Amino acid sequence: MTTPVEIPVFTRVLAQAIHKANEDAGERPKAFPTLFRHSDAGKCGRALWYSASGVERSEVMDLPGEMVMWYGSTIHTEWQAALCEAFPGSEVEVPVRHHYDHEDPGLCSGHVDAVVKGDFGTVVIELKTKGGFGFNQAVGLDRQRYARVTPNGPGAPALLQGALNAMALDADVLVIGLIGLEAVSRQLAGKLDIAPEARIMAEWHYSRAQYEPWACEELDRLERIASEVTEGYPSSRVAVGDDFSKVRLDPNATRVDWRCTYCAFFDTCKGASC
Repeated sequence: MTTPVEIPVFTRVLAQAIHKANEDAGERPKAFPTLFRHSDAGKCGRALWYSASGVERSEVMDLPGEMVMWYGSTIHTEWQAALCEAFPGSEVEVPVRHHYDHEDPGLCSGHVDAVVKGDFGTVVIELKTKGGFGFNQAVGLDRQRYARVTPNGPGAPALLQGALNAMALDADVLVIGLIGLEAVSRQLAGKLDIAPEARIMAEWHYSRAQYEPWACEELDRLERIASEVTEGYPSSRVAVGDDFSKVRLDPNATRVDWRCTYCAFFDTCKGASC
């Protein structure tokens, strides 16, 4: 038999267990009861407006999405444990927030993956996981042609989230770490002289002068959306692209953008009059 069965019977038990655990746990609470999460940095303004306005989600995450999230969470947990052993005194899951007009509970909040302090100052680390295609783009690899290409880097949403966390802690350095879910082959690594670690992970370091403007720009955007929440005027369907460009979204487009497809408010937004 070369064609798989339509619905896996035994392989799916892990996905089902993850789904049951997620149902039992419910949505992870924010670091503080703020309007927005740092992990939502760069997302569509309309989606953020729906969430902050208390609109109920019209979509639920499917089994594949839950399993991919579980991969990332599991890697984070194990990495954090290893980091604390390698760098004693490190802190993980540190809650931080930014205020809006000096009011509590504030504008946005998040959990910092890790904070490492030493003679080198305060380092805030944001860890991300990527599939093979995303990893290739980030580090600049064309696996089919066995060649290096211009790297795209971690992408603006990851940089914005990390910048918000780093600015909240007045960090000296922001580090974006990336762990791939698929290793670069030994053949390709040999041809391009890629170190063993770099076959499945990458890391970018940013100074305060680099990350602060990103954080300030995103805070300004979130403040505008917060004002629109107060006024009851729906925010524009604009997200931040990986290159920091403005991405205008249309849930009724002939070819729907992936951001809409994965949005928790897709059906709600699609049926909105404006």
